[in-house]
Amino acid sequence: MSISSIRINIWGVTKPVSLVINRSGVPVNSGTRSQSGLTLLEVLVVLVLVGLLSTLLMQGIGYFLGKYHAVRRYQYVASMEARQQHWFTQSLQGLIPYRSSTRTFTGSPSSFVGISMQALSEEPGLPVKVTWSLQSPINSFSILTYQEAGLEPWEIGGNLDTDMAFFYADESGRWYSDWPPEESIDEKIPSMIKLAADQGKLHWLVHLPLFPKPVTNFTNAF
Repeated sequence: MSISSIRINIWGVTKPVSLVINRSGVPVNSGTRSQSGLTLLEVLVVLVLVGLLSTLLMQGIGYFLGKYHAVRRYQYVASMEARQQHWFTQSLQGLIPYRSSTRTFTGSPSSFVGISMQALSEEPGLPVKVTWSLQSPINSFSILTYQEAGLEPWEIGGNLDTDMAFFYADESGRWYSDWPPEESIDEKIPSMIKLAADQGKLHWLVHLPLFPKPVTNFTNAF
């Protein structure tokens, strides 16, 4: 292999170019620098960067999934509480006054019984005896249950404070812990029923639309 020097004129400029000629007489371009691979240090740096990016990516995905599940749990709890309140309100707003002793509305701090035209498992308009009660299991919470005549009780809500109780208001807005109250009144059903704690913490409050109209509590004997 020999090296020859020639001159090339490009646009009026003459430049010397060295050619390497092998034994076959074919010129070989000696101006191209051989490419070398990555060094071990460069490979280690790349691996470290990839590892850092992967860690950041996994942390971001974990944070997002954690927030997503937290929001889903909150939505589930909120929807369940709204549904329970709707059931409570629906059955109470269907309560109707009866003078018959077997169908008279009665209530205590832990339960009440009445005739509702909007029972949860029956068609609207059918009078059904319903019972709402607070059960106190062994743990430190109370459970709200609902029962219709002839059916098993349903657990509607749990984890209520143990000091939760039912309260009943008359036409003047005075609240009682029992119904009918010890005072002699002609009202057969309360005007309002609330589920609240003894300290005044209100949980649910329902106004009974059939009080005193369209059914008159004082004159209709049925």
